[in-house]
Amino acid sequence: LFLPNSILDMKKAIASALMICAIAIAAAQTNGESPNPAPHVSKLAAVPGSSHVTLTWRDHPDHDGSYRVYRAFAPIDAGSFSGAELVGEVLQGRQSFTDDAPGGKPLYYAVVAVSPDGEPFAVFALYRNVTSIPVVLESDDDIIGRSVSVTSIDTEVGQGTVVVTFTADRFGKDLILYRSTSPLLRKEDLLDATLIATVPSGSRRYTDYPVAGISYYYGILDAELLKLARIRFVPGTNSTKKPVMIPIEPGTVGFAQPMSARPRPLPYFLLTTEVASGQALDSPSQFKLPERTALSEEAAEAAGRLLDSIPEVRSRSLEPVILDIDTATNYRGDEYSLALILEDHFAAGDWPTTEAALKNFLRVRRSPQIEIRAHFYLGQVYYFTGEYRQAFLEFLMAEAAYYAEVKPWMDDLFNRF
Repeated sequence: LFLPNSILDMKKAIASALMICAIAIAAAQTNGESPNPAPHVSKLAAVPGSSHVTLTWRDHPDHDGSYRVYRAFAPIDAGSFSGAELVGEVLQGRQSFTDDAPGGKPLYYAVVAVSPDGEPFAVFALYRNVTSIPVVLESDDDIIGRSVSVTSIDTEVGQGTVVVTFTADRFGKDLILYRSTSPLLRKEDLLDATLIATVPSGSRRYTDYPVAGISYYYGILDAELLKLARIRFVPGTNSTKKPVMIPIEPGTVGFAQPMSARPRPLPYFLLTTEVASGQALDSPSQFKLPERTALSEEAAEAAGRLLDSIPEVRSRSLEPVILDIDTATNYRGDEYSLALILEDHFAAGDWPTTEAALKNFLRVRRSPQIEIRAHFYLGQVYYFTGEYRQAFLEFLMAEAAYYAEVKPWMDDLFNRF
């Protein structure tokens, strides 16, 4: 077989290169070394809040050191890293960071591992430890500039209803309507008020169905200003001066409007056949569960042996926990409302009031991170009131974002179960 010299030379060069690589790999293995890449986090995500950006990621499994968080106004890579601002450092296992970022500018982030000698591993992998899409926080001035002002509010009693009428200076915005048994004069009064509806600013009226025989006051606020904690009640303008009450008439008890057994969108549990026999039920709303039967002697002994084999685990003494992010002082919007609940009720151990306040807080759609934190605190409330199954469900909703903080509670609940 005849081959040109150029092809023969090329094949010799490739063979030599492969041999050199094989020798290098063998030498590294002989010395017990392996070409390990620099560690870096994965699944970095940035979620904007009302006044901050929340970062979450997955730690590198082989890195036990800390991680540094950098912020810049342009994408971060090897060439621009020197101009990025160091905004924080967290220990391994935290996997989250909250940045009190400036508003009105595009923000990019990078999370890098720190070497044992204190230097960052300058490795930048798109969609892993650097963000590619900018995050922009709106400034307070932008939000205030497009807010709506309520210029008047009034109420009228109907047949088992209270009709709230109002006027606003701008359409196409959301307003939050509150009801309270005491006058709405200050922002602190919202803690005792009930959020009853989110209404469009152009609707001008809302029909409420409160319990008869109780005096109520009403107030209405711009939804976006509420998130900024810009809460100002002016009686006669955006809150009512005088209370209104539906009179109790003969034959009227409880709610004027029939209440649903389950809030939408949960489905109704409707059975048309009996569970045990499969026979059709006379009424779908009535059904029978299988009758309880005793275990056989062998089954009872086996169950007893299984229970006896489980080692006794003593439950740990847990104390109420407030997350670091909720101990700051520069609260805005939803964070401010949550902070009021924590400071006034949660920290004092007033669990019934805290439960009612957190449930009312969650009736409004909040940012995902705020809702997760509210569920974390609600889980603690249920824990300390002995409602362990409900506590377990609440902690489940916060586990992904605050695994380290939730884990002690979950471990204790598993032991109690």
